Amino acid sequence: MSFLLIHIHGPVLAYNLLILHTYILSGLGAFLLARYLLGNIPLALVAGFIFAFSPAYFAHHTGGHINIASIQFIPFFVLYFIKAIKEGGLKNILICALFLFLNAICSWNHMIFAFYFMALSYIYLAIRRRRLLLIDVAAKSALLSFLALISISPWLVRMIILGLKYPGASAVGHNYYVSDLLGFITPGHYHTLGNISLIKAVNDSFTGKVWETAVYFGLVALAIIIFAFKKIKKEAAPYLLALITLIIISMGSTFHIIGYSTPILLPYKILYLVPFLSNIRCPSRHIFYGYLFLGIILAMGINYLYSFGKLGKYKNYILTALIVLILVDYYSVEKEMTPVYLPSCYNVILRDSESFAILDLPGGYLESNTYMMYQAIHEHPIVQGVVSRKLHETLIDRLNYTDLYIQKQQLASDSVKYIVIHKAFL
Repeated sequence: MSFLLIHIHGPVLAYNLLILHTYILSGLGAFLLARYLLGNIPLALVAGFIFAFSPAYFAHHTGGHINIASIQFIPFFVLYFIKAIKEGGLKNILICALFLFLNAICSWNHMIFAFYFMALSYIYLAIRRRRLLLIDVAAKSALLSFLALISISPWLVRMIILGLKYPGASAVGHNYYVSDLLGFITPGHYHTLGNISLIKAVNDSFTGKVWETAVYFGLVALAIIIFAFKKIKKEAAPYLLALITLIIISMGSTFHIIGYSTPILLPYKILYLVPFLSNIRCPSRHIFYGYLFLGIILAMGINYLYSFGKLGKYKNYILTALIVLILVDYYSVEKEMTPVYLPSCYNVILRDSESFAILDLPGGYLESNTYMMYQAIHEHPIVQGVVSRKLHETLIDRLNYTDLYIQKQQLASDSVKYIVIHKAFL
């Protein structure tokens, strides 16, 4: 999509449109899934909202993770996987394979999550049918997986080879970028209540970045589910089971509460040891699938409230008020924006027609991200940058920090001609 959008009005508009369209498609996909499962359009709208505007989704957009936040194809994959299993038909299998492919090229995380979903679905169906071997489910899952994997094999094979060759590709964070038990009931960093001292203190206690710990389910939504639980538990059981499973997986290798990693081991401890699967270093991201099922359970709870006799003639007003409270409870805001421009000093540098590299100072995580944005505009090689999986040593790793004369020779030998000092970062 960006290839087309960039040529219309450049990368800034393309980036913003890519972010905005994911909200629309995510809501539409979750709505279609809930409508298929519940057969009720108003309730499906509620489920669509919960998925499309979840705090985790908003936080990853704000954190700049456009790949992780591109969850718009997840509900379409889940919908057509369920249809393929329940209804059969080559058409459903092909469409499901297409959405598995689209999830994979948005983010490898989403590809792995999709395979986890298929595996967990198989286990659930095997228990329900009381049979270990489900030939129909296995055959359909294998066929759609094969079609999707063949489509992405040019990238996937190279990635697997690199992952086996460089153990460091697995990176770190498997028990750090995790969900905290209190995170599910605590408004996050971007929530309108996030600056209240007690809430901020709880959020600050969590391990990992603020966009990785944003797993808030909403107190209003949880209150409705708890109130209706006795009446909806049978109908909601499969979705509740899926939600609980995803909560456990999202908490990493050990149980976390208020930032404390307890000795209680969780299933992710095993997944971390499996080659290739260990590349998924941020367990909290599994919760995207959890919001799909949370929305469906909440819709069932609202449906029960609507039929709850004690509300009497005021039920429409009460339900409207509850839905407004859910909207308010999910309201998040991030006022900070990143202006895309090239500082005027680069105008002088760009008059130089030679081929050269640039060293930007000072260093730092946020600073280096900014330098990479500048590099996307001036297009000269830079010394400092941030990548999540660094397989090879680069100039910044070799620089001598004790002898500036040697460092100057190193920079010169690598064609670094200009040093830009950014006063705002000093």
